[in-house]
Amino acid sequence: MKRHLLIISLFCCLALPAAAQESADAPVIRTELDPADILTGQPTTLRVTVLVPSFFSKPVSLPSYDLPNIMVEVPEKSGRPVSERVAGRKWSGVRQEYQITPLVPGAIELPPQAITLTYADSAYKPVEVTAQTEALTLTGLVPAAAAGLDPFLAATSVTLEQVIEGAEGALEPGAAITRRVTATIEGGRAMAIPPLLSSLDQPGLSEHPDPPVVEDDPETGLGTRIESVTYIAKQGGRFSLPEVRLGWYNTTADKVEEQILEGTDFAVSGAAPTEASEPFDWRRAAVVAALLILAALLLLLIWRRARPVVANRVTRAHAAWRNSSRYALRQAEKSLQAHRLGPALTWTRHWWRRGRHDGPPPEPVTSAYLDIGRELYGPGATNGAEPGDRWSSGIKTLKDHARGHHASRPRPHGDLPDLNP
Repeated sequence: MKRHLLIISLFCCLALPAAAQESADAPVIRTELDPADILTGQPTTLRVTVLVPSFFSKPVSLPSYDLPNIMVEVPEKSGRPVSERVAGRKWSGVRQEYQITPLVPGAIELPPQAITLTYADSAYKPVEVTAQTEALTLTGLVPAAAAGLDPFLAATSVTLEQVIEGAEGALEPGAAITRRVTATIEGGRAMAIPPLLSSLDQPGLSEHPDPPVVEDDPETGLGTRIESVTYIAKQGGRFSLPEVRLGWYNTTADKVEEQILEGTDFAVSGAAPTEASEPFDWRRAAVVAALLILAALLLLLIWRRARPVVANRVTRAHAAWRNSSRYALRQAEKSLQAHRLGPALTWTRHWWRRGRHDGPPPEPVTSAYLDIGRELYGPGATNGAEPGDRWSSGIKTLKDHARGHHASRPRPHGDLPDLNP
């Protein structure tokens, strides 16, 4: 009996160091927010570091942080390999940086996010592990002097300029009046400037807005947001373009200031001409329908004969399509139509990178997404709001910039960055 107890004790003593070594070789997940407290509407940096004692067998599946009340951006080349010494040994890993902007004031909880990684153990066998990041708290600050400012905009200087064309003289139905407003910000980001020209909803006056142009100049440190709307008079009457007001918090003077642009009134004489509609041509419709039926029968016959070959080509074409920039663009449009901002941002980045373009997506697209995020989660958002116009504007902006940027073939190496050291 004593001999058996001695053997068991010896076995436990030998197993404990091995278990301790196995625990010591567990992956290390570090999450840091720098800084954790930031002015609302200003970006801060979130870093996620993953370390393993050997090397990764597969790319690490990092979190997207698709959470309410924040805007998440992944800068170009923000994921890179790292190495550190842990317990006297050299460990390898990856580090991903995110630019996170609080859209509402107050504490915003960033709950733990899942990370899936596969690395080699001491015997060079793959080990798959699912870990979690640390829970963090991001605080969007609003100074006491700007407590009543909605939406909140912080800067050292903000100016407004406008140009109104076509509102002078005698106007008739069909006249076009263009209003262009430019906001310039210093000490802040152009994407933080809220929309300037709201919908007028005046009967007899149609509105045709251009996508906003949002730019930051790193040389001058100035950011600009340009909005332009063309108004078409459809009938006679008096119309009004209201004044534009933009309140902002001066970080230097610690006070709220306001920029105001004057509005204007104009009159349109006469009545709008009526357009005669052409009668429906039933004979032409019948001919077209007959041709379509014949074409369908012909295609059915061809399909039955060529089905095996077509099926093989369709399978290969489908795989190529799912890895193309056009597929990513389609998914981005579907996400916008479904009012899902996070997936729309992800698929937009995939579209841009699969098209072999350097840098982030076009600034007007990013600005349109920020407008959607601000209207959904910003301080001025309410349950009764109707953000459909923002989603429609985002879809239109994305389509406009996609026409000249489609890639002819998919990226050869997929869409994930090279993260292994």
